[in-house]
Amino acid sequence: MSVNIAMIGVGSISGIYLKNITGTFKEIRLIGVCDLVRERAEKAQAAYNVPKLYETMYDAFADPEVDIVLNLTRPYEHYGVTKAALEAGKHVYSEKPLGADWAEGKELVALAEEKGLMLGGAPDTFMGAGIQTCRKLIDEGAIGRVIGAAAFMICRGHETWHPDPEFYYKRGGGPMMDMGPYYLTALINLVGGVKAVTGVTKTSFPTRTITSQPHNGEVVTVDVPTYVTGTLHFDNG
Repeated sequence: MSVNIAMIGVGSISGIYLKNITGTFKEIRLIGVCDLVRERAEKAQAAYNVPKLYETMYDAFADPEVDIVLNLTRPYEHYGVTKAALEAGKHVYSEKPLGADWAEGKELVALAEEKGLMLGGAPDTFMGAGIQTCRKLIDEGAIGRVIGAAAFMICRGHETWHPDPEFYYKRGGGPMMDMGPYYLTALINLVGGVKAVTGVTKTSFPTRTITSQPHNGEVVTVDVPTYVTGTLHFDNG
């Protein structure tokens, strides 16, 4: 028996989900898509033979056939979409971040627990072969006791390559919320929980000019830090 999924948001990140859900896993079935830009949903529906196209996300939440809502909306919309889905009695898997801040994430977790629903969020990359091989070696004592770990990421701004980069510089976006989760989930999986955090952030440029298509030349106001450095104090000392 398969688990039925409704996808909310059919933007740039949806491609890998559409491919894997429809072509890799027999246990799950994509039964519907929904997007604010109807043409995107129509294109995905046609390309992947999706049975239903929902006019609004609330239509998906009201569908008794839907077991899980897959939230692929813009970061600052994650909280509202996930909350509405949970309140409708649906399990939810959301793209990162779960919420735009700690309070939003905490509220969603509490709501899911209250309603007896499952709530998950990206990234799941720490479950891949590379990180899990490292985890196995650590568990076996191959490198002795772990006393520290470091992670570093630097890249050009999304305005140079992403087809719709504005979201990255708005609430819920930026390098910490968009890229940081990959590194944090890996470190926490390998080393353990975190009990204290210190850090410094900076917004290097107040605006960014898009050089990618189709929004080349448009100027985006930056609302989030674009430089982040921090130290994590793990539970194990």
